[in-house]
Formats: sequence, structure tokens, C-alpha cells
Amino acid sequence: ASCGGFVCSLAEVYLAALYWSLYTLTTTGYGSIDLVSVRERVFATVAMVLGGVLCDAGVTAIFAALFNEQDREAATRKRQLACAARHLEGRANPGLAAPAPPC
Repeated sequence: ASCGGFVCSLAEVYLAALYWSLYTLTTTGYGSIDLVSVRERVFATVAMVLGGVLCDAGVTAIFAALFNEQDREAATRKRQLACAARHLEGRANPGLAAPAPPC
């Protein structure tokens, strides 16, 4: 880590390593702007983590809504098939079966 020619503290070295790993993992890329101060690296690290969490939350919400809709449609189809089966069973054996309740 660059400390302006001075010896870096262990916390600064770990912060620089965390910043570098998040910088690489989030595919922010290696642009022309270098963040060298502790304050800049802390801000960038928090921004990258927050961005990842918000993006993940949005994707999760979209998929949850899609799957809930599919589950609701499947349950409706299942109820409709059960109703049709009861109706057909009552028609096949009119003397044996009690009248099917309306669906």
C-alpha cells in the first residue's frame, strides 16, 4: 500500500487489500483514477459493498415475484383440476356419489 513514502500501519495494509479485492470482484475495473488515501479507500469500499447489496436485493425481489406468481398459477390449476375430477366422478357414478359441492 502506498503511504506517501511512510511505513503503513497494519490496518492501512488490510484496508488496501480489501479495497483491491472488492475493486477486482465488483469488476469496477482499473481506471485512470487511483485512490490512495484511507478516506478515499473507505468510501469506495463502502460504495462497492452497498452497490452489491442493493443490486442483489433488486434481483432477488424480481425473482421472488416471478416465482410467487408461478406458484399462485399452479395452485389455481390444481384446484381447477380437482374440481373437474370431482364433477366427473359424480357424473360417472350418480347413485353412489354424494352431490359434489360447487367449486
